[in-house]
Amino acid sequence: MMKVIFVRHGQSEANRIGIIQGSSIDTPLSSRGLDQAEAAAKTAPKDVDICFCSHLMRARQTAKIMFPYLDPVIDDRLIERGLGVWEGKLYDDSRRLLEYQSTPEGGEEFHEVEDRIRSFLEMLKRDHPGKKVACVSHAGTIYSALEMSGAPGVELGNAEWVELEL
Repeated sequence: MMKVIFVRHGQSEANRIGIIQGSSIDTPLSSRGLDQAEAAAKTAPKDVDICFCSHLMRARQTAKIMFPYLDPVIDDRLIERGLGVWEGKLYDDSRRLLEYQSTPEGGEEFHEVEDRIRSFLEMLKRDHPGKKVACVSHAGTIYSALEMSGAPGVELGNAEWVELEL
């Protein structure tokens, strides 16, 4: 049995402006996002053995703030779902596009996200049994992981986390 903490990154500049990021829009944390990550760090578990994160700046910054005693391991399986032609558009202009029952042109299919998350979770169980692991990632990716881990329906705001046993 192992403990996994899934952490959603703090608010990014694109979140603040209302831009759909997906996997190709790479913006830093906003000042609010930095504050969120610093506040979360105060109550985050201090006994995490290893931290994995997406290579996107918003996840890397959050990981370094929340777990400053660890060197985050970049794992591209933790990247946000690729949203193709939706990326870079404003949420307000594309609200109807964000029905996750569809896949945008050039975007990543749900089963592709699930396949990479399944592979990541299998690696964790195989390579880090008995450890406490933090995974700093993105909403869409985390929701897939939670679904597969038996915790569907958990909602995470920016710089919020949930801890599960796998």
